[in-house]
Formats: sequence, C-alpha cells, structure tokens
Amino acid sequence: MQRKSGNPIFNPSAIKDPDLRAYFQHLEDSLNRQNQDLKIQSIREKIFRKFFESENTQFFLDSIINDIRLAGSSIRLWVNEERIFGGLSQFSAECGDFSGEYAYLDDQLTQQLENKTQLIIPDTAKIHSIKFVPDKKYPKTIAAFHFLQDPKINGYFRLTYEAVKEFTDFELEMITQISTALKYTCKYSRERLENFEQSDVFSRGLNIAEFPILVISPKGDLLYTNRAGDTWTAEDSDSIRNHPKLKEWLAEASDEIQLDIPVQDHIFRVKGQKIKGEMDQTLAFLILTDESDSFRKRAYLELAIDTVCHDFKSALVNLQGFSKLLGMVGEMSPKQNEYLSLIGKGVEDIATIVNDLFEISRMEAEGGLRLSLNQPEEILQRAVDLIQAEARQKRLEISIHSHTTASVMMDRVFILAALHILLNNAVRNSHISGSISINEQLVAEGWEVSIKDEGKGISQVDIEMLEKSHFQADDWPGLALVDRIARFHKGRVKIESELGKGSKFSIWIPRVS
Repeated sequence: MQRKSGNPIFNPSAIKDPDLRAYFQHLEDSLNRQNQDLKIQSIREKIFRKFFESENTQFFLDSIINDIRLAGSSIRLWVNEERIFGGLSQFSAECGDFSGEYAYLDDQLTQQLENKTQLIIPDTAKIHSIKFVPDKKYPKTIAAFHFLQDPKINGYFRLTYEAVKEFTDFELEMITQISTALKYTCKYSRERLENFEQSDVFSRGLNIAEFPILVISPKGDLLYTNRAGDTWTAEDSDSIRNHPKLKEWLAEASDEIQLDIPVQDHIFRVKGQKIKGEMDQTLAFLILTDESDSFRKRAYLELAIDTVCHDFKSALVNLQGFSKLLGMVGEMSPKQNEYLSLIGKGVEDIATIVNDLFEISRMEAEGGLRLSLNQPEEILQRAVDLIQAEARQKRLEISIHSHTTASVMMDRVFILAALHILLNNAVRNSHISGSISINEQLVAEGWEVSIKDEGKGISQVDIEMLEKSHFQADDWPGLALVDRIARFHKGRVKIESELGKGSKFSIWIPRVS
C-alpha cells in the first residue's frame, strides 16, 4: 500500500474485510487510549515533581501553568488561603494570549463555583448567568474548576477559548486528573508553608527569651536550643541533661518536673514538660532560669533568721520574764515602775518582730521544714522553761505528762514556737494560782500534745469562728501561726473548751519514719 501525502500511514477504514477492519480499528483505539493515558500520567508526574522542587506555592504555580494548559486555550490558576497567623493571601499564575484580559471573570466564577466543582460553558452567547463587561473582550467558551475546597484554602483554574468549543472525553478526563493532582499538591503546599511559618515564628520567639530553652529526646539527646542556650558549652549542656533526677524523669511516665541543678558557679531552676507529637514521638522541653542570686539571697536570709530565732529568741523571752519579776521584788518608785513597764513593752515589741521573722524562715528549702528526731519530754520541758517567768508571776502550777519514750520527727524550732504560743495564751487566760496541764502521747498514727488551762474558756460559737478564719483572732495572738506550723507538718490544731471552765488546745502531727 502506497502512502499518499497528507494521509495517515495506516487507515483501518480502507480495509474491506469487516472482521479485519474491526480488529485494526480496535487496535488503533487501544493505542490512542494508551497514548492518552501516558500523556495524562506525564502531566501528573510533572505536577508532583515540580511541587517537590518548588520552595513555595507561587513558585509551584508558575512552574506548572504551561504544563496544564490545553491546546488553543488561555489559562489562569489561582489559590486563596487564610494564613495561619491571620490575613488572606492569593497565589496565581496565567498564560495564553487573553488570560490577563479576562481577569475580571475571577470574582464572578468564584461565586458561580461556590457549591460546585466545575462550570463548563461551551458557548457564552447562549447564557446570561455571567455578565461580561461590554468594552472588553470576552471568551466564547469557558471551563472553570473549583479543584480545592477547604475552610482555609480554595483553589480554582479556568480555561478560556476565543471560539466555541466542545470538550472531548479525553480532555475532560485530563482536566479531572489535573484537578486531583492540583488538589493534593496545593493542600500539601499550604501545610508545608504552615509548618515552616510555625517553626520560624516560634523559633524566633524562643530566641527572644533571655533564658536557655532546651528540647531533648527521651534518651537525653539535645535536639534544639535557643540562642540563649547556644552560648553554653557542651559541658554545661551535659551537666543538665545527665542530671540523675532528670534522667529518671525522662524514663518515667510523669509529664512535668521542677528541680534545681548547679552548672559551674550558677544554680539553674529547671522546669520540664513532656510533649507528645502526632507521630507518637515524645519530646521534653526544658526551661532554665538562673536562680543563683535568689539562692544566695535566700541562704543569707535563712542564716540571718536562724541566728535571730536560735540565739535571740530565748534571750528575749528570759529578759521579758525577768523584767516582770523585777517589778515583784521590793518597793519601787512610780518612775521606776514606769521605766520598767516601758522596758517590758519594748521587749514584747522585739519578740513580735522575731516571731514575724521566724514565720517566714525556711519556707522554700526542703518544704519549709528541717525535720529531726526529738524526745517529746525534752521539747515540752524546754517550752515550759521559756514561759516559767510569766507563770510564776501568776503563781501557776505547770505539770507535764509525757507518755512517749520514742523520738518523734519534727521541726524542733517550729514546734517549740507553737508550744510557746499556746503556753503563753494559757498563762494569759488562767486565773491566779491556777494550773496548766501539758499532755503528750502517740495517737492515731501521729503524735499529739495538748495544753489545758482552767481559765475563762471559749464558747462553741467562737471556736467555730476561729476554725473558719484559720485561727485569725486578736484575742488569741499567734494562734494562726500555730495552725500554719501544724499544717506545714501535715497536721492540725484542735480546740476543746467550755465557758468558765478553761480550754484545751491540741496539736497533732503525723509520725514520719
């Protein structure tokens, strides 16, 4: 068979045998379909490849616009998205002789496609749903597609033709495949940009912090540090990450930790929080603040307060007692009595200041307590010695009933202060020549000491008011401090009283092994 100019090499319709002609026609259709499939696949591969090669959405659209354009058309592609930190952005690309002149169609087509995925108008002269601007050119055929619909991102593209056109099945299939590829690539492009913006913003935000921030793996490997942490040496970082308590925390299930870690001449307070990612990986964020100055100031304050409490308080109490006893020895002139009264009030004022300092002592170190084993009888006798001068003035008899032979764990200074306050109130509220009974014993998995007087007593209503106000009352100075000391020991204060018959104040603290 001789080929004629302008004719195909092989024409199945020229075969006279109907069966053979049908076979070759089927063969040609199959080859055409394969070619079409290969062309569609080639375009899809170009879209995905250029997506991975592109740095951002705009660069991606510019790189693929020519590949998705159909022959004889002008094309415009645009993506509207809401940015992660607010605001709207539009990325667009176009090509073809009239793509720019038809830009006014974007808004109208966007409205038409609000609840649709495609809008195909093969002959615009027959429709009126889209109003064209009279003084501008307008296309004869429009095919618009809403390929990506998401609350935060929408993607569109339109093909325009200068002549009336009907789309073939192959062209519609190609457009469908292009739309699907664009849907995924533009969606992933937004996620990639979103992740980049997040990491960039938060990285810069973390670098603003003047204190080190470390991100470590469950094994203790350093994954990230901000600018403040970059100034550290590897040895400094290792001191933090290899701290035994921190390593224990990384291995256990608890999410938070706070501890103090020394690094060279500094002491850092480390606050840790575990965060679980989408892929089930766990990261530990450590925020470090330099507490060196605070530790030095606190250590000095504790030293000063301890000195006042241990060295001055007993002396002040004795001075207060002897100043009162001095007024009971021999006759004194009115002026001497006045001076002696002023001395007593001055000593009381100083003792009040010492108690205020004592109240804030050691509130941050070791839970605020310095626990040690103490013999209950020795503690009670020491408390009585401190109040003996006041008791003698009123000729009071104080008896101690101790039933515990084993040592009890307590903060000695705190408990002595609490007993002194209770004894002082008992002396103040007792009648002359009365008696005060002190009793201690082990009870209900704890240690209890009670101080009972035979004074004026307290009504049940006043007891309830005292308990509701955490023992804040002018008539019972220091009782609120006793309550705080008991609660610091995880214990409690109890009052039993009857008007005219006296009161009984008890402190119970749990036994600590």
